Amino acid sequence: MFETRKKVTRWGRCGLAMTGFAVALPGVVAIAEESDIIRGKTGPWGALEMVHCQFEPPAWYLDAAGFETMPGDWHFPGFTREKVTAYLESIGMEQSQVASLFSDLPEPQPSDGVILRPSAELIRKLSREQRGRLYGDLARSDRNLMQQLPFSIDPRGFAHMAKGSGLDGDLVSEVTSMVYLKDGLPVFADLPLLLEEIPDPAGKRRLLSVLLRQEGMLVRVKIPESHEERRIMADYWSGGIRDRNSRLLALLDSLSKGEGAGVPMDLLYLPPPNARKLINTYPPQESQVGNVAPDCFWTAFNFLADEVSDRALDPGMIDRYLEDRYEPVPDEPVFGDVIVFSDPETLVPFHACVYLADRLIFTENGQSLLRPWVLMRLDDLAVSYWGDRPMAAHVFRRIREPDQP
Repeated sequence: MFETRKKVTRWGRCGLAMTGFAVALPGVVAIAEESDIIRGKTGPWGALEMVHCQFEPPAWYLDAAGFETMPGDWHFPGFTREKVTAYLESIGMEQSQVASLFSDLPEPQPSDGVILRPSAELIRKLSREQRGRLYGDLARSDRNLMQQLPFSIDPRGFAHMAKGSGLDGDLVSEVTSMVYLKDGLPVFADLPLLLEEIPDPAGKRRLLSVLLRQEGMLVRVKIPESHEERRIMADYWSGGIRDRNSRLLALLDSLSKGEGAGVPMDLLYLPPPNARKLINTYPPQESQVGNVAPDCFWTAFNFLADEVSDRALDPGMIDRYLEDRYEPVPDEPVFGDVIVFSDPETLVPFHACVYLADRLIFTENGQSLLRPWVLMRLDDLAVSYWGDRPMAAHVFRRIREPDQP
C-alpha cells in the first residue's frame, strides 16, 4: 500500500473552509456495546481496544456557521439562457421542468450568467444520476457553495448516521432520496430546501448535527504485566525520545500496581502534549489565521513539534516541511510517521494523517472548525475519504534533531 517518493510536490488543500467559532468539546453519540469492541493485535505498542463512536458539534457551533442563510439558487456563470436550457435538457430534464425554472427567475439577474431558483418539487424529482451530474457541474463555480462543499454521507447510508438522533423517519428518508455520488462518495447538498421546511430551530439543529457527525474511535491500551514489556511500550510511544520515554515508563509502571492493575488505560495519555490536547475536540476560533483553519497537514506536521507552528497553514510551506524535517521511508509506518495520500499521476496530495499503532491514525478530515481531531482506523479513512479516486500513500518520518537524545 505504501510507496516511497523523493518528493511530493504541487500541494493542494484538503477539506472545506468555514468561518470561526469558540472552542468546545464535541457531543459523543452511538457508543458501541461490549460485543462491538475491536481488539487489536499485540505489538510493541501494547494491545489496543477500540470502539467506533460518532462526534457532533455543539448547538452553538451550528448557529454560528450560518447554514440557514445559504441560498438554494443554482448559478450558471458565463451561460446564456439558451445554453442553460440546452444543458438542462441534455441531462434529461423535461421541457416543462426547464420552462418552470425560467418562469420565476430571481432578480436581479447577473449580466454574465443565469441564476435559477428551483422549486422544491423539481429538486425532489431529480434522479440520483441527474443530481450527480448537475451538482457536479455546478460545483465548478464558487457561487454554488452547497454543491461545491456538500455534506459527506456515511457509505452505510444516512439512516446509519441518524441512529439515536431522534430525527423523524420521513426526514431521514427524504435526505436519503437526495443523496448522490461525488468522486464515488455519497454526499448531500439540498440542505436549504429542508431547512426552509423545518419549522422549529431545534429541528434544524438536529438535522445539522446529524449531517455533521464525524466518525472516530475511543481507544484504550492494555498495560503489559512485565516491566520489560512496559519498557518496550514506553519506547514505542515516545518515538525514542529519552525524556518522554522515562516519563511514560514511570506512568505505565505506576498504573500496573495497586487496585488499578490490569485496567486498560486511555490512549489519550500516550501521544505528545500538543496532540493530547487536540484529540476528540473541535478547533477553537483562535486557531484560525485570518479565515484559514487548521487542516490535516497542519495536524500532521505539528504532531511531534515542541511548539505549535501555524506556518503549516500556508500551502507554500508544506513542501518545505517535508524536505527539511522529514524523509521518505520504505518501511511500514510506526508511531509519529506522517502518511501523505496523493494522486499517483500528478503527486497532488489530498490528505495527510499521523500513524499511531496497529493501523490506528490521528487526523482532522477537513479544513474546518466543524471537523474534530479524531482517531480512526486507516481502513475506515480510505473508505470514507477518497472514494473511487486513484490514490498513492507515501510514508515520511521525522528527521531527528542533532541535539535530540
